[in-house]
Amino acid sequence: MMYGEPELWDKLMYKLGDMVIAYLRAHIKNGGKAFQLFDSWVGALARHDFERYVLPTITRIFAELSDLDVPKIYFPGVSSGELLPALTELKTDVIGLDWRVSIEEGRRRTGGSFAVQGNLDPYVLTAPMPVIKQHAKDIIDQGIQQPGFVFNLGHGLFPEASLDKLRELTEYVHEYSHQAIAR
Repeated sequence: MMYGEPELWDKLMYKLGDMVIAYLRAHIKNGGKAFQLFDSWVGALARHDFERYVLPTITRIFAELSDLDVPKIYFPGVSSGELLPALTELKTDVIGLDWRVSIEEGRRRTGGSFAVQGNLDPYVLTAPMPVIKQHAKDIIDQGIQQPGFVFNLGHGLFPEASLDKLRELTEYVHEYSHQAIAR
């Protein structure tokens, strides 16, 4: 549809944008303290297709929600590193990074205009805890080099992820971040 019926695609994206805007406004009105627009697979698009077929809707969503006084996060999903330079004009606070782009490179590609969030490879959560902690430490050390960093996964969880490991990782991130920032 995107290529074969671009006018219909544009109408569909406009309606989708309206629905997302309405939903996120309701979310905040009903107690939400932040929101993240999670665009899981947009990284499958070439940058020129993203800019033509998706970015106008994303831009409109964030522009229409810019009056909301909450953190606004856009996660362009898996394999989206090449799309990051196209995001520099978004009215968002945070850009999520997948695990394929370092924190430093993500900041460079977005022009340093946003806080960044990420970017632990979710598959690392299947490793032993010492490996998970080392990966988390490396990411935190990169992230705290500049203001504006939120530790997170570089995408969603795999079914194999252990909840016990997630709890231990969360405790470690809090503990190590506190120590590293205090230095």
